[in-house]
Amino acid sequence: MDTNAVYTNFIDNVPVEVIVDEQPVPILVNWATDGTPISARDLVQRQRIDPAQCDHAGCCYSSSLALNCPKCGIPLFIPPRLLGYLPASVVTAMHELWIAAGWPAWQGHHWSILAERWTMIEHPLFVHCCGIPVRNDRRDLFERTLEEFDL
Repeated sequence: MDTNAVYTNFIDNVPVEVIVDEQPVPILVNWATDGTPISARDLVQRQRIDPAQCDHAGCCYSSSLALNCPKCGIPLFIPPRLLGYLPASVVTAMHELWIAAGWPAWQGHHWSILAERWTMIEHPLFVHCCGIPVRNDRRDLFERTLEEFDL
């Protein structure tokens, strides 16, 4: 084994750790309410609940880190209270649109954007968020994503 190489271990096609210099390094996906890290291995091996039955209470979210709900596994890119009890298919579509929109950041109780660089788009999936901001240079990609998902 090449000790300078980096290898990845998978469970059910999900990367759970990387091997660096023959040492496993866990991939973290979120933090528990007590501040302890939750690894991808924990998430895969844990009995997941249906996202439509999950409130995501106490979970961390980030507009710039890939964090997942430790209870159901959905991505948490906006506050968990805005994603609670939504079916996985809805959250997946919202996440794809959020990526296509240019990863707008959420801060406090609203989107944190510069008005001259973003355009607010009303969309039924984001009605509870007052729409979704789309970066002006990504409007075409956002429109193509809407068509792709038939939304």
